[in-house]
Amino acid sequence: MNKTVTNPFIKYVNKTVSRTDWQREVEALYNNYYLISRLLAYPSTASAHEVRKLRRLQSTLIKTIEQFVAELDQQTRQTQSPSAMVCLLKSHIAVMQKLNGQIGNLLKEQAAGVS
Repeated sequence: MNKTVTNPFIKYVNKTVSRTDWQREVEALYNNYYLISRLLAYPSTASAHEVRKLRRLQSTLIKTIEQFVAELDQQTRQTQSPSAMVCLLKSHIAVMQKLNGQIGNLLKEQAAGVS
């Protein structure tokens, strides 16, 4: 179901911070969470150290998503300031990119160890 965005505030934010930027990072976080869950379902393929790292990353993924949604909701309720929302989105995009990069590196290491 595709709905047209009519709220001028949302239009402004989407123009200033590319919707695909934050959407891509959030989707990557969910995909990485799923991949980690699959890896943890087969612990025999990973060392105890790798399992601990994967569990920490999985926990960080959930906390990052929860924090992003909570801060986004709070900012929307409080001020609806376009500049504050843009700043919030940009900072979360940076955090998500860093986290997704770390997970990508760990998953590559894991795949190299399995091959």
